[in-house]
Amino acid sequence: MTFRNLIHAPWVRITAFGFLLALVLLVVFGPHRASNRNRQIVVSEENLAHLMVSWQKTWQRLPTEEELMGLVRNHVREEVMYREAVNRGMAENNAAVRRALVMQMNMLAESQVEQSELSEKEVQYFYNLRKDQYRLPPKISFRQIYLKDDNPALLSDGKVQQLLDVLKQNPEDFQQFGDVIMLQPSYTLLTPDQINNQFGADFAQQLIELDGSNWSGPVTSGFGSHLVQVVERTEAVDAPLEQVWDEVVNELVYEEKQAAKEQFYTELLRQYSVSYQGIAKELIEGE
Repeated sequence: MTFRNLIHAPWVRITAFGFLLALVLLVVFGPHRASNRNRQIVVSEENLAHLMVSWQKTWQRLPTEEELMGLVRNHVREEVMYREAVNRGMAENNAAVRRALVMQMNMLAESQVEQSELSEKEVQYFYNLRKDQYRLPPKISFRQIYLKDDNPALLSDGKVQQLLDVLKQNPEDFQQFGDVIMLQPSYTLLTPDQINNQFGADFAQQLIELDGSNWSGPVTSGFGSHLVQVVERTEAVDAPLEQVWDEVVNELVYEEKQAAKEQFYTELLRQYSVSYQGIAKELIEGE
């Protein structure tokens, strides 16, 4: 791997995020404090800007002076109530509060990815590593004749072969044969999943295993028996990157967010001393 390719590898970005996250933790949270009873509240320019942006996103306009004063008062009220709840230990055993705070921390970690725009080379690199995930499935065009299972005379080997011989001589007259059912007489370029959704599991595999393009059968579906003719089939192929670009980008961003959250947690964990007791200790030591 050349240096040019190396710098565009997704894992290089993720590693860089690790160093950035360590810096973010230091700047945002500062050094560990022995007490959590901080009663000094400062409404900074950053707080004010955040309040105004949130208001504008909701109402599609800037707040008036009176509305802005209300936002500031509400911000102070929320800050006082939040800090007092934390100082009284109310958040420690509150599952809803814990989940909300964990969600906020995960969002903080994910934001490090969102701030970095993906380059075309990074998307190409990710696609090359996982090209098999973006293969276009095979497709099959076929005709079918439905034969009711409650008509054993029609399903006898002799009758089936006789019908197959007739179809071989007059393949375009197939719609005059068989029993009525709410299925189409022919289907064009369906994937195996699409075929199975209509005919039941394993029907597509039976079509794939047929040799040649002549009428064959009977083939079993969830409805009963069918005579079938495979008209056309295409093989599975790698999808061009241009065709699956959005899907690849979404998957890459998702993986980077997951990695960023793991790196974020790793950096946080280094600031804590974790001990285990009882069964928990046995479980950890047994890993």
